Amino acid sequence: MPGKSANYRPKVLELFAGVGGFRIGLEAAGWDTVWSNQWEPSTRTQHASSCYVANFGPSGHSNLDIAEAIDLHESGVDEIPEADLIVGGFPCQDYSVAKSLRSSLGLEGKKGVLWWQIHRLVAMKRPKTVFLENVDRLLKSPSSQRGRDFAVMLRTLGDLGYFIEWRIVNAADYGFNQRRIRLFIIAIRSDLAEQHSIGVTSYPTGSLLAAVFPHGTIESHSTFAIEDDIEIISKSFNLNGKKSPFENAGAYFDGNVVTTKVSVSPNQLDKGSLESVLVPDIDVPKNFWIDNAKLPEWKYLKGAKKIERVSSSGHSYHYSE
Repeated sequence: MPGKSANYRPKVLELFAGVGGFRIGLEAAGWDTVWSNQWEPSTRTQHASSCYVANFGPSGHSNLDIAEAIDLHESGVDEIPEADLIVGGFPCQDYSVAKSLRSSLGLEGKKGVLWWQIHRLVAMKRPKTVFLENVDRLLKSPSSQRGRDFAVMLRTLGDLGYFIEWRIVNAADYGFNQRRIRLFIIAIRSDLAEQHSIGVTSYPTGSLLAAVFPHGTIESHSTFAIEDDIEIISKSFNLNGKKSPFENAGAYFDGNVVTTKVSVSPNQLDKGSLESVLVPDIDVPKNFWIDNAKLPEWKYLKGAKKIERVSSSGHSYHYSE
């Protein structure tokens, strides 16, 4: 880095740290986490934070509501240090497929609003880079305005002076024996993006995420603008749209979006599979097998079903799984 010594280790602020997964990877790559925050509002006992401290020590760790932690920094009571990178897998409950589409509230949900604390800290610290992770459903949240929440995030982060790139990645496509699909978002401060000739007009040439996660065929390619202010975006972006305009890869800068639907490069597909870690049936302990006599019941309990029921008031309805 310009102006830094050869022994300089870039500094990280880790938000929504969990038990420290990002920290492990970043420290192995030569980055130092100088401040971390983990707080779970729904529990009195903070298991994740306790695990984090047990692994990495209490220095620089905050177990406060992120909004309160930033308030204390603003008031001068507790310092959040300067850093090169802000990283976080911010809470996904308000976007996750674990909820029905109608109950997924996106940026209006209790945990979706935490996006604004990320935005607040980025505005204060102006780090060189922001690296975020979430579920892929974020690109099509909420159901009534598919893509609105992501459009708000792009516009507000872009307004702080960042070039933003995203990519949906399935771990199984890159050598891991697990089908885990996640959205990765990288924002680079615009002065640095210009130095590296990274821009919307040249995307995906120079793409950082494409360099890490090579892709194959570009199946579709489109561009559009997000020019309205946040209030108008919130009310009218893709109103009643059936499909999100955001594909599984793309970039944003200065109101302009370029988005592509990419397939995985064929040479990635043979690097790992679930089959490669399975043991032969004969080696599987008996307690993992279902007795043939219980198999019909097991299939019923685990399978899809639609059962007609009658409520205590006499109302007839169908219970579905």
